[in-house]
Amino acid sequence: MSLLFFLISIILISLFTGGTFAAQAQQPAAGNEIPIIRLETEGPNVDGSYKWLYETGNEINAEETGYVKNFGKGEGEEVQVAEGKFSYKSPEGNLIALTYIADENGFQPQV
Repeated sequence: MSLLFFLISIILISLFTGGTFAAQAQQPAAGNEIPIIRLETEGPNVDGSYKWLYETGNEINAEETGYVKNFGKGEGEEVQVAEGKFSYKSPEGNLIALTYIADENGFQPQV
């Protein structure tokens, strides 16, 4: 379930930002790899909760937590919720950041 929300989040973020996220992120020179400085994952747990985060060598940061609202209250009343944020530096050195929540009201980004 968490992988599905991660992929949906990335797709929606890409659509929201006009697909410029990858283009604006600092690109490595040919043959140079950008290291992943930090990577943490937890879950998915039996209650539907999960957590992941990563940080790269070119200052891309992202994290998300998810949980099931109304867990155990009955089928049809449970809602998967994903809350997260990501940021990166533009080529001009400006910090670009977005936070979001995805729940029964859809994907709700905050720039």
